[in-house]
Amino acid sequence: MKGTLDETPAGAMTARVTAALSRSRARDPERYTKLFEVRSISAGGHGSVYALLPKEIEAKVEQTTWQAYAHPAVTPPCVAAVAKLPGLLGIIPIAGLPADTKFTTVDHKNDGYCELLLEGDSPRRAVNFTTIILGPDDDGADIVYTLHPGDPIVPSELHGLEKGELRRGDVITLAYALERGFTYAKMV
Repeated sequence: MKGTLDETPAGAMTARVTAALSRSRARDPERYTKLFEVRSISAGGHGSVYALLPKEIEAKVEQTTWQAYAHPAVTPPCVAAVAKLPGLLGIIPIAGLPADTKFTTVDHKNDGYCELLLEGDSPRRAVNFTTIILGPDDDGADIVYTLHPGDPIVPSELHGLEKGELRRGDVITLAYALERGFTYAKMV
């Protein structure tokens, strides 16, 4: 873990996460279901994943104890929490990869933010904790923005897909990805 555990009592943070999970499910059931599907290897998840079915991930996330977690990649108004829920880390820094590396562009969350997928033999690394990130909905109440095994990274701010500069499924080179400001790719 690269962040620090916060002094917020675990019971208080668990209650906050539980409320955000309930609110997220009630406000957008489809997006809520997708939170767990994209993290399941068996459901075709990419990046950091669990070797569990989506419903199993959901049950574990809802039943675990969460502790507040301060990490430099999570900035206000968002907050993070961690739990002892193991998974597989599937994010790789792209700097230093071979020059002929190619990536596929994706937008799994349909929010206009572009992410990169890297196919190949890079093994995922086991980690013993999960991070959940909460942030405000339109009314200011906490909802779940994301959850994943391992530490958070600074999220992509590249809106190439919504501006038409990139399309879902485009194959781009390492040089182009670095030029555009990408720093990480999700392993397939």
